Amino acid sequence: MTIQHTFYIQQEPVSAHITPEANRIQQLFRVTFSNGYENIFFKDVETGRWVEEDLGFTDLASQVGIAAMPFARQPIHVPKVLVWHHENFLGHYVTFGFYAYETESNRQYEVYHQNKKYLFTLVLNDTGAWQVMDARSHKIPYLDQAFLDAVVHILPLYEEDYY
Repeated sequence: MTIQHTFYIQQEPVSAHITPEANRIQQLFRVTFSNGYENIFFKDVETGRWVEEDLGFTDLASQVGIAAMPFARQPIHVPKVLVWHHENFLGHYVTFGFYAYETESNRQYEVYHQNKKYLFTLVLNDTGAWQVMDARSHKIPYLDQAFLDAVVHILPLYEEDYY
């Protein structure tokens, strides 16, 4: 389903197509403007404010949020408090946020990019093995193995905080 909407950018009307994108955690909308501009917009899980991907909390993101709200599957925001980690790990600066929770016999970690977009869920099962869930190619063009190795190494350091 695509939604047609007119935005006013610098007092000029610009038409746009708003298309929902698949994502289990955040509702994403790809917005294609008649002037050729295109970006992904989503709600920050911590604050509920709308984000323009890689540009942050912009006025345009707020406008898109208002336009998309009637089509949002989760219109009421329930905040998640993410733990943000910043570290130089083996010569690479690693920044990510995560939200940890338990299911039956597994610990799960929703991992977020520094731009506040959900990336994937890591599952630490009862045998101590890690599994990556939700890493679909349309959300993550490639799974950065160095980033994943760093995250898997870092997350157990927080383990004591959750028992």
